[in-house]
Amino acid sequence: MKTRPRRRTLIHEGSGSGSFYGYIGDLRNAFDPHSLLLKSWHQLLFGCLLYEAFLLPFAVTFAADDALPSSTSAFRAFYAAEILFCADFYVILNTGFYEAGNIHRDKRRARAKYLTSFGFLLDLLAIVPLSVILPLTNVGWVSSGTCWPGWLEALKVLRFRRIPSYLTNLDDIYSKRFRSLKIFKVLVVTTFVAHVVACGRFAFGRSKSGSDSWLPFAPLENDSLTTQYVQALFWSVGLLTGAFDGALPRFNTEFAFTLTVALLGFVLFIYACSTLFMLSKSESNQTELAQARINQLRHLLTFHRVPESLQ
Repeated sequence: MKTRPRRRTLIHEGSGSGSFYGYIGDLRNAFDPHSLLLKSWHQLLFGCLLYEAFLLPFAVTFAADDALPSSTSAFRAFYAAEILFCADFYVILNTGFYEAGNIHRDKRRARAKYLTSFGFLLDLLAIVPLSVILPLTNVGWVSSGTCWPGWLEALKVLRFRRIPSYLTNLDDIYSKRFRSLKIFKVLVVTTFVAHVVACGRFAFGRSKSGSDSWLPFAPLENDSLTTQYVQALFWSVGLLTGAFDGALPRFNTEFAFTLTVALLGFVLFIYACSTLFMLSKSESNQTELAQARINQLRHLLTFHRVPESLQ
């Protein structure tokens, strides 16, 4: 007779917000860090990070020389990517984390851990739109219609610390496409290095008098921005791959830059060769494992006296 009221009391207490079950629900109210939606979000952010990494060197060299305005579609896409990084603050503050091998999905602990971390400070510095704030404080800058000040966004490089976690996320998603992912990484790294070298070469200027054969000739000023970039990229890829040596530098800074590019090309060659060797090694290991299983199966069939024609 007394058991039924007690059970009702437990059910009534369990339905309340301050119950034990409600407390357990509060401890698991953060996003699962291994959810498919969160992994897709990190892929999108990784694409935005790559876009900004390619855009900023181009903006401070080619775009600044050509005086591209801030209304260019490429710079609008840059600010669209920044909006996504702003939204990522909400995602991080509501995402669980791992500690000592255990997953914690408590929002309060997740927020406290992120807000007191050094990564939050770096993200906060990287999200500040200095290319918008500083020109607005200078009325003459806005009225003169100068080009987009890409050098003010140099703090975006602080987000490069996220690259290892983004690459780990790609490894988890495309684990079945291991070879394609490795080749993709090699292509992205090679393209980025060639892009940065091309921007660095263009930053040296042009040879107006023709005395410095290492620099591009002055008639390139009349060429379009695309033509100038392709020509600089052709020089960059040629020197990185060793397809041609280019003109002999004249000044010490030009010698130092050319030697750095040559060393970068050698490092990229080693990186590509090591990746191909790892892929071939993985392929050979899988072949040996498959052959060992086939031999075990043949031994089993022979033991049971199965004819060779059926084997």
